[in-house]
Amino acid sequence: MKIETTMIKDIAVVALRGELDYSSSEEMRQPLMEIVDNNRNVVIDMEKCTYVSSSGLRVLLLLGKRSKQLGENIALANLTEDVRDIMEMTGFGTIFNCYDNLETATASMA
Repeated sequence: MKIETTMIKDIAVVALRGELDYSSSEEMRQPLMEIVDNNRNVVIDMEKCTYVSSSGLRVLLLLGKRSKQLGENIALANLTEDVRDIMEMTGFGTIFNCYDNLETATASMA
């Protein structure tokens, strides 16, 4: 799993690449939390995220809770069909605002 962060205006766009599984979720948790802590608006671009395990869902849940505690906005964009199915089956689709593309996700935070 790799992460790349870019800024679009005041929105941190975090691109996840690879599988968010047990081994990568622990490695990615702290850097992702720091991004949420330091940015009011965060979009997680999941276009290149091919798999999310229960450990990966836990990290996403922690990010969502932290964002809510700080009064910040967090959204998911570009979910693959498999990842979208996982999000819907687990109810995570109701926790996060999920968008089909980055443009819609970033526009929602304007």
